[in-house]
Amino acid sequence: MTRSLLRDVDASSQDFPFTPHTGTTTHHNSAIPSHIQDMDDSDSDGSIGPVELPDGRLICGRHGWTVCHYCCVDFSFMDELLEDPEERLERETNELYEQLSDEARAEIDARWGPPPSTRPNAQASRQANSQSNTGINARARIIDTAASPEPDILTIRRGTGRVFPTKFTPPLATSTPGELFPAGISRLAIPPVARFIRRGDPEQALIYADGACLNNGQADPKAGWAFVFKPETNQPAGIVSARLENKGPFGDEYNQTSNRAELRAILGALRFRHWEGEGFKILVFATDSEYVAEGATTWARGWVRNGWKTRTGMEVKNKDLWEMLLGEVERWDYWGLKIQFWRIPRMLNVTADRAAKQAAEKEDLDEYCEIMGVLT
Repeated sequence: MTRSLLRDVDASSQDFPFTPHTGTTTHHNSAIPSHIQDMDDSDSDGSIGPVELPDGRLICGRHGWTVCHYCCVDFSFMDELLEDPEERLERETNELYEQLSDEARAEIDARWGPPPSTRPNAQASRQANSQSNTGINARARIIDTAASPEPDILTIRRGTGRVFPTKFTPPLATSTPGELFPAGISRLAIPPVARFIRRGDPEQALIYADGACLNNGQADPKAGWAFVFKPETNQPAGIVSARLENKGPFGDEYNQTSNRAELRAILGALRFRHWEGEGFKILVFATDSEYVAEGATTWARGWVRNGWKTRTGMEVKNKDLWEMLLGEVERWDYWGLKIQFWRIPRMLNVTADRAAKQAAEKEDLDEYCEIMGVLT
């Protein structure tokens, strides 16, 4: 079984497990939020803004969600703003009551009775209200899902070769990622987020990615992968890392290698966030791996033409990850995001390299796992 985690990397918040289905085209029935568009009511890109429900709450007008990890939109603040003062007092009273010891609650019950919100009738009323609110959101999601063919992030699909990544060409041969993509703020995300943003072009972002394998090619190899998507500001840098799984996204077992770890880091980043929702049109991966940079932009074209065979007729190594990569590129192309690769010197990728090596030391991981960032 494939296992996945939806995780707020920075805040160390509660993890939401879910299982993505795999295959050429598969679907997932999950309570995890789908995607939300920009906050503008209607702009030139056709974005759809929030919808106000009869009770005053806001949801995505296109997908019916209150909180969205795709586009960094969180309307949950409306719950507190719309809360009735008497209801807030009742809620806070009940929270204090629940924190008391059993003896203290018994004494309060004997003198004044339990708080109103803990009484059976109040609990039944709250349950009915909760079911009603859930029905509103669920109905909006069902309508949107039925009417829209857009690709779902929970679906892992094998690419067809319809779209391929391209190479990023710096203006000068001596240009570095730090010079072209300094730390910046994308204000198209809600709330704004810190990213490595192209100087002079806020629609381009860069992610550092790397993989490492201890005992590579020897007995008992241990691989790990990592990517850096956020610069260090007043908060820690956004570094995501994990041990390379023994099984791939489609359930096949593979040996641990550095090349596989390098490729796995790219897939981890591509599925981590809804990058287009942050206002980006081009996502550049800075990697020191020739295997990844050339494979994604050049070699994969020939592999697809040859039925995933090399020039010598051998099966392409790590075929499952390459197919998934092309599937991700096609998915992002649907959303208007182009994927590019920039091969950089190893010395310019030290942060991701160090994190990947540390991840290789982690406990052995059998099933394919995903990490998805919420409001990071």
